Amino acid sequence: MKEITNLDQLMNGALNERFNSEIKKVWKNVLDPNTDPKAKRKLVMTITMKPNANRDAAEMEAEVTVKLAPPVPIQQTVYVHQNDDGSVHALENNGQLPGQVDMYGNINEPGEATFNAPDPDTGEIPSLVQFKKKQEG
Repeated sequence: MKEITNLDQLMNGALNERFNSEIKKVWKNVLDPNTDPKAKRKLVMTITMKPNANRDAAEMEAEVTVKLAPPVPIQQTVYVHQNDDGSVHALENNGQLPGQVDMYGNINEPGEATFNAPDPDTGEIPSLVQFKKKQEG
């Protein structure tokens, strides 16, 4: 047996290893651009001691838990319009106009999706058609 004089010695160093593992998760979450940079993160180390009736020994349990910042919601503006034939079109706003050239020389193509008009007999709306993929195929 050895005397416990610091945290590194507690539970043969296992608690220290657990702390080191969990603090890395916190720092990774802090650097994650998909989380709120101002959200608080929390690392909690709990050590519970339960002495026996003679008070000459105690069962000890330790746990290290973290509370991380959740991912922030993803938002996007979508412009929707309906043609005279009943088909519905949705255009995603990506900050550039169709045909506009970005700073890398790429020409912006509209990210347009269309929904076919409802079937006049059944009233069902056919599945989504991606124009870009349709033109490529």
